[in-house]
Amino acid sequence: KLSRLSYQLFYGLFTLAMLWILLVNVQVDFQRKPIIFIIFLLYGTGFLFLRKYLRSKNHDVISSNDKLKKWVELAFWVFLFVCISVIGLTLRVEPTWDYGMVHRSALEWAQEGKLEDLSYFARYPNNNLMLLITVLFYKVIHFFNPASIDIDYIKASIVLNSLIVSLSIFLTSQSAKELYGSKGKKVTVFFLVFLTPILLYTEIFYTDIIGLLFISLLAYLLIKRINDFTIKDGILIGIIIAFGFKLKAFIIIILIALIIVLLLKNNLHFKKKILLIIMTVFSFVVVNTVLTISMDKIIGLDEELYEEYQFPTSHWIMMSLHPEADGGFVTSDYEETRDAGDKKAKEDLISKKLSNRVESLGKDGLVHHLLYKKIKRTWT
Repeated sequence: KLSRLSYQLFYGLFTLAMLWILLVNVQVDFQRKPIIFIIFLLYGTGFLFLRKYLRSKNHDVISSNDKLKKWVELAFWVFLFVCISVIGLTLRVEPTWDYGMVHRSALEWAQEGKLEDLSYFARYPNNNLMLLITVLFYKVIHFFNPASIDIDYIKASIVLNSLIVSLSIFLTSQSAKELYGSKGKKVTVFFLVFLTPILLYTEIFYTDIIGLLFISLLAYLLIKRINDFTIKDGILIGIIIAFGFKLKAFIIIILIALIIVLLLKNNLHFKKKILLIIMTVFSFVVVNTVLTISMDKIIGLDEELYEEYQFPTSHWIMMSLHPEADGGFVTSDYEETRDAGDKKAKEDLISKKLSNRVESLGKDGLVHHLLYKKIKRTWT
């Protein structure tokens, strides 16, 4: 009963959140260009009619031939990968912000064998695993073609990104198939390809796209294995979450969700639940610790550099509450934190600014900022 109630609560809250995000998107589209929303409606209507027509003509032929069905699906995924690659190569961007720092640093390391300035990676250690992945990829390119120039590395990373996006969509569609059948799989692919912006992110070889692969892989593995979850599954999931956590910290949510699901499972003895949770968390903690120590050693970071440059986690919370911004990056906040001094001085400054911002926004202002301005920036 508790398990069923928990799932109903989750699905209810998830549905409300997605409806709110959809309403904000509609409002923004009408504000910017109403034609965008009209085109979307026409496109969606046309897609439904086309799908109905194709089903009536070809569904029986394809469904009755399993071999043909597999070839058609394979052709679709190859075609999608090619289309995503073309989009990324056509819309490639100038490497700036964090993506640019990781790109230039990895290129320097791959071509010259070392990285001189480590201050950025001491300040933002969340980019350290991404740096090492990019360095490894760029070293492979440099090994096969030492004459490669900057644009060659960017184009190669776009193709790799396109493969990662394609795999992520595929894994997510397989998860949907496990939960909702073939129809759920088709609807999921349609939404991911046409109604989300991930196809437009392939020109940016950064944590967002690689983190997407970890999320989709974890979701697929958990859906496949949750009914027969074993200690080996827990160890594997803990390892994957640890690597994903080093790219995108929010992946820790999956570990929390897994713990809740295991506790709510009715077909497991309580001691077995606790053992599975302990082994999953233990593998996560061990691998996360080993990764931290190993990456610092490989890159050349130490406590002295972290003390001088690292930003406390609370910096991003404080910056996201800037009353005149939309919850994103604020140059003045970055500069003040950077110039505050050592780690203790940074923490004191951030704590004071954070308290002032929460107080100045007030309850109503805080709700508006988090549920409208922040949602608008993130999802539209």
